[in-house]
Amino acid sequence: MTRCKQTACSGVSYIKNPKNNTTMYVGKKFEHLVSHLSEAQDCLLFFEDGMNIPQSILDNNSCHFSPVPVRDFALAVKDLWEQQQAEMDTLPRVSQDGATIGSNVQLGENVIIEPSAFIDHHVKIGDGTRICAGAIIRNGTTIGKNCLIREGAVIGSEGFTMAPDTEGKPFRLHCLAGVELADEVEVGANTTIARGQSRDTYVDRLTKIDDQCYLAHDVYLGKQITVTSGVTLGGFVEIGDKSYLGMNCTVKQLLTIGSGSTIGMGAVVTKPIPDGVIAFGSPARIK
Repeated sequence: MTRCKQTACSGVSYIKNPKNNTTMYVGKKFEHLVSHLSEAQDCLLFFEDGMNIPQSILDNNSCHFSPVPVRDFALAVKDLWEQQQAEMDTLPRVSQDGATIGSNVQLGENVIIEPSAFIDHHVKIGDGTRICAGAIIRNGTTIGKNCLIREGAVIGSEGFTMAPDTEGKPFRLHCLAGVELADEVEVGANTTIARGQSRDTYVDRLTKIDDQCYLAHDVYLGKQITVTSGVTLGGFVEIGDKSYLGMNCTVKQLLTIGSGSTIGMGAVVTKPIPDGVIAFGSPARIK
C-alpha cells in the first residue's frame, strides 16, 4: 500500500533524528520510534506492512508500505547514489607532492598530506592534521583539527549492508551519509571507518583508534575513547565517553556501551552495556 505526497528526496536520515526531504525505512522493531517523525516534512518513508502510522505523517510525506521496506529503501538510495557518482565522475583530481587530491577539497593551515595518500572530492581537513602515506579519505568526510590519520587507513568507504531483491538475491544498500572526525582524533594504520547509511559515522574529540580496527556504518563514538587494535564495531553502535575497548573485542550492531566502561580483550558484546562497568568474555558479561 502507498500513501503518496509527491516528493523528491535529497539524501538520507535516521528515525532518531529525521531531517526534512530525506528518505528512510522503518521496520516493526522500530515502531516505538515513529513519533520522532511527527515533524517530518516531504520525506520518502518506507514502512513495514501492518504498522500503525499517524495520519499527520502520512499526509506530510510520501509513505510506502511493504513486506520488505529495506529493499524499497535500497532501490531509492541506489538511484540517489548513481546520481551522486555520475556527478563525481566528471570532477578532476590533481597530483600534489605524490598525493592525489580531488575537487572541492578544503584544507586548513599546516595540513600535511604524505605521498600516495588519496583525498577524494568534497573533503574537509582541519588545521594541523596529518594524513599519512597510503591513507584513503573518501568523499563527504570531514576531519577536524590536529588529527592523525595513519598509513593505509580508509575513511568514508561504503558500509557492508545487503538487501534482498525481488528474487531474494542480495544487493548492496549504498551509503549516502559521510564520516565526521572531531578535533584531535587519531586513526590507526589499516583501520577502516565506513560512511554512514542513515547518518554520519561520528568520532568525537580526543578519541584514539589503534591499528586494524573496523567501524561500521553509522557508528557513534563519544569523547576520549580508547579503541585498541583489532576491534570491530557493528552498524549503529554507540559508545559513551571515556570508555575503553580491549584488543580484538567485537560489538554487535545496534548496541550501546555506556560512558566510562571497559570491554575486555576478545570480548563479544551481544547486549547493551551500562555506564561505568567492566565486561569481558564471550558473550560478554559484567564483572
